[in-house]
Amino acid sequence: MDELIELSSLHTLELSSNRLKAVACASLGALEELWLNDNPIADVSAVAQVGRLTRLKTLYLAGCPLSKLGTYRADVLGVAPDSLAQLDADMLPLPQERLQTADWTRSAHEMQLRNAAEAESDPADGHPHA
Repeated sequence: MDELIELSSLHTLELSSNRLKAVACASLGALEELWLNDNPIADVSAVAQVGRLTRLKTLYLAGCPLSKLGTYRADVLGVAPDSLAQLDADMLPLPQERLQTADWTRSAHEMQLRNAAEAESDPADGHPHA
């Protein structure tokens, strides 16, 4: 991807299904659409540079292992620029609404983990206890 550094006026970059595990894209300041779906990207740190793309409107990561995590949306929105309007096929809320959504999503995921842990720690009757 070193060759991409010089493409500072690029608006759309389609890199789907290219076996990429990370993306160095901070130099692509004019980028508005980044398609990375169906790559083996497993962690949000691998796409953290998208946060420096202040014109980015669309980001596709569907089909990546990262997109299967329970905190996927909150994690990506945590590093994405305020300009991001679409994640995969979903239109996004306004930036101030994103903060609330990210907090709620993380809280819900933490609650699911606690409930699962409680259910595993008391298997005697097979029912989770609140």
